Amino acid sequence: MSSELEYQNLVLEKATSEQARITNRNSYMSWGYPQLTIDEYIEHTEPTIFSQCETYKLKALITLSSGQIQEVIGYYITSLFTPAQYRHKGYATKFMKLLNHKLRFECKAKFSYLYSVVGSDFYSRLDWRIFPHKEIKFKVDNRFSTSLKHSELIVAINQSNIETIINKDCLNVFEVEISERTESLPYLSLYADDDDNVDWILIEKYSWF
Repeated sequence: MSSELEYQNLVLEKATSEQARITNRNSYMSWGYPQLTIDEYIEHTEPTIFSQCETYKLKALITLSSGQIQEVIGYYITSLFTPAQYRHKGYATKFMKLLNHKLRFECKAKFSYLYSVVGSDFYSRLDWRIFPHKEIKFKVDNRFSTSLKHSELIVAINQSNIETIINKDCLNVFEVEISERTESLPYLSLYADDDDNVDWILIEKYSWF
């Protein structure tokens, strides 16, 4: 007979997507065979994803109506996608409404923003407003030259140091805005941390009795 000591390190956890696929493979012979192939069974037991997107959490500066500058949290929304068979059925609209509520009230976001490739009508119906934005682009020359003055102080930007450089620039912007109280945009994104990247999906919720 088993004792409680044998169970003391056991815990109940919500299965990840990969673990759910393993459990489906484990139960196939009992619950799926021979009516379904294993691929059909796994597809049948996986949730249907009606719509999906990604978000990135941002630290940002906003200018209040009083002129005060405040550091807040915002979210960048990207990669909104609805499979072809579920388009024009209202799923993306419902998804964005739920996401808006979650970011605003649960994640305490002061704003969210996105770039649209489908025009402005869809998002404007969901209370996102269009703002003009300024963009600065730099042409990057792959031929790195060391002929400049004080070339020993020049460091090429690459994947290993770009995050550090961006964070330093963001802190410099923050210090200038706070110290000089200069006129600023409605919001100014500082940086996004890859650890704060979240994939969101819209699925059907079942109730069990």
